[in-house]
Amino acid sequence: GYKHGLFSLIKFTVSGNKKSLVLRKNIEGKYISAYKLYKIIIHGLPFDSVGFMLDGKYHKLNKRNFALGVVKIKIEKEFQNEWCMQKVGVHMEL
Repeated sequence: GYKHGLFSLIKFTVSGNKKSLVLRKNIEGKYISAYKLYKIIIHGLPFDSVGFMLDGKYHKLNKRNFALGVVKIKIEKEFQNEWCMQKVGVHMEL
């Protein structure tokens, strides 16, 4: 791909506070990679969460997503908008 001028530059913007964490993706270029998933690993999340929103759909977390205070999530690389995780009891919106 790169020999023919194809590339893919993916930039993630992370923002958050004591109640939420938001991940936005921006892609430049036309190269299509072979991988299918992103693995998100979050250390030191300042709140408890039971799920996350991805492209307007709610996804519940389970015990496998948590290990020693670290949150691990795999999401499809093709997500379009935002990934958002919020504190338990906070209404989720994108």
